[in-house]
Amino acid sequence: MKEKKERILEAALIEFCENGISKTKVSNIAERAGVGHGTVFNYFNSKDDLAKELYIYCKENFINSLKKNVGQQMDYREKLRTVYFNILKYFRGNPDQYKYFNLASILNQVDEETKEKGYAIMLDEFGAFVREGIEKGVIKKMDEKYLLSLFYKMASANVEYICSYPEKNNPDFIEKTFDLMIDTIFIKK
Repeated sequence: MKEKKERILEAALIEFCENGISKTKVSNIAERAGVGHGTVFNYFNSKDDLAKELYIYCKENFINSLKKNVGQQMDYREKLRTVYFNILKYFRGNPDQYKYFNLASILNQVDEETKEKGYAIMLDEFGAFVREGIEKGVIKKMDEKYLLSLFYKMASANVEYICSYPEKNNPDFIEKTFDLMIDTIFIKK
């Protein structure tokens, strides 16, 4: 059985996605998590603190999923391709987390400090990966945070498109979206 805190986070994710953060009641989160109303406050000081911690929790789960099947022996393009396909797979399999990232970022329902903490986690995990591409002369020399954001946003746009047009959810089309992204950030030889 999942720990109470994790059940609360997962219940909050569903409630926030269905109702928005501001309209979600803590009592609904507690009920969905199968805990008492007061139990939520044993783990989180407020609904805002819960929303912030949920953002970081989702970001960490997302980042951990990106590293799957990325081998040190792969060439840089293949590593990047694997990360890209992991992004698509993750968000197709976790649509609520995808929606929550958009709620938090686009609708500013999570404060800037929390968003920056999320970026810092991403930079910690993938900053060296981006630097490797820049140092090898494979990726255009730009701000690491910008490149990570661009990569994420392009993958996100593809997730939205594929979800809107399920017939495009095929290996050939997905490979073309990767090639388009690569053409954007890779240095032409």
